[in-house]
Amino acid sequence: MTKGNIYITVSGGAGTFGNISQGDHNQLSTTMQEAVQQFHHNLDELKHAQLATAEQVENLKQDVEALLQRPQQQGMLEKAKALYETYSWAIDPLRKLFSVMCP
Repeated sequence: MTKGNIYITVSGGAGTFGNISQGDHNQLSTTMQEAVQQFHHNLDELKHAQLATAEQVENLKQDVEALLQRPQQQGMLEKAKALYETYSWAIDPLRKLFSVMCP
C-alpha cells in the first residue's frame, strides 16, 4: 500500500465557529442540535427548581439563539463571555453548550 495524499486549497477566506462553517448553509450538526436541546432542558430544570424566573430563562434562550444564528460574527468570544457574566445563574448549562460550540 502506498500513502495517499490529501491536498486542501482555501481561497476567498472562510470563518468557522464551533460546528457551523461557511459553505454548509449554516446548518447545525447533530452534535450541536443535541447540545442546544440539552441546554434548553437544563434551563427548564433551573426554572422548575425556582433558581431562575421564566423571564430570565426566555431572555437567555433568545440571546443564545441570536448567537447561534451568526456564528462567524466578529467578537463571538466576547459575546459568549458577556453571557457568562450576565447569566451567572446558568453557568453550568452555558459551559456545557460552549464546550460543544468552542471545542
